[in-house]
Amino acid sequence: MGSEKIDKLKDLHLETDLARVAKIVVPDADDWKPHADRLRDLIGPYCGGGPVVATDEGPSIEGLKDGHWVLLGSAMNNPAIMALYRRNYAFVDDFYPGGNGYALRTIHNPENQGHNVLMVGGSCPEGAASGLDQLERMLGSGSPLGQINIARAAACETGQQVHMT
Repeated sequence: MGSEKIDKLKDLHLETDLARVAKIVVPDADDWKPHADRLRDLIGPYCGGGPVVATDEGPSIEGLKDGHWVLLGSAMNNPAIMALYRRNYAFVDDFYPGGNGYALRTIHNPENQGHNVLMVGGSCPEGAASGLDQLERMLGSGSPLGQINIARAAACETGQQVHMT
């Protein structure tokens, strides 16, 4: 097995320019709609108006070739997150971050499409709302979105036992 010399690394796309957002993909459920609307309102001014909001993105992430995606929800209710989950890019489901927890992350250049994903992950709408609060604070600072990896797992209640097998 030989090794090849790498002269130049690929472009890692470490900043996410929200002006290049092609689509916001949200869960297709009534309890997520207020959070989807809020996400659209938060991102919209950076995208030059109203970005496309979809609920029907299938298990393919080929659409990333058209621009960055902003995703809301979890692998259990958002097919776009499930597509990334299956490829080990996004780990948000019914168990993590759980309850009122959230995961706010950028996924840089998955599948070498040249665009990024900004994920506001939550196991339930209340958790995603906390992630949206954090995103709003970050956008208010005016700094570009570089690598984001912020998570707050749901708190265990006092006396609750957690069994790991």
